[in-house]
Amino acid sequence: MKKKKSETHIAEVCCIAWQRGKETLAWGSDDGIVEVWSEGDECKLCGKPRRVESDELSHSRGVTCLDWSFKGDLGTGCWDGYATVWRECKKVASLVGHSGHINDIKFTPAGDLLATASEDKTCRIWNPSNGDCLKKVRCGGYILTVVWRDEKRFFTGCWDSKIQHWSLDQAEEPLTLRGHNGAVYSLS
Repeated sequence: MKKKKSETHIAEVCCIAWQRGKETLAWGSDDGIVEVWSEGDECKLCGKPRRVESDELSHSRGVTCLDWSFKGDLGTGCWDGYATVWRECKKVASLVGHSGHINDIKFTPAGDLLATASEDKTCRIWNPSNGDCLKKVRCGGYILTVVWRDEKRFFTGCWDSKIQHWSLDQAEEPLTLRGHNGAVYSLS
């Protein structure tokens, strides 16, 4: 029996996330494939969790990050600097503007905004419904991670060991937290 491409990735799995309250798991891999699985809904032949079938979730380059919104949308970021918002496995918006690959992607707690962190040293804030870029902040180094504090404020963690606190209505320089000796890979 031959395995289908969806059952074995050509490359490594780079990111994985549960959809809160839905018992749904998504993962993205370096081969450009995003798979979505539902817990409790098993295949009658093999007994494994059912995979949501969709060829539309594939990307031209590797998927580096993904995040579920509270509303059920899935955001994916890729090596080619493009990000996409999906709803029920259908593309809602393409987020175009980064010139480096996307390291992290995060929805606000309510799911009304989406942030992408990139190696182009920018973090962009998007409207996930239509793909409009609402704000772009420039950091001194590659941005490795982003996390929302609330609906208007967020933090970025960078390769140059800085953590910066930003606000959507911020006109002045961000609050910069120093003290690390190496890159900041994750914030929570």
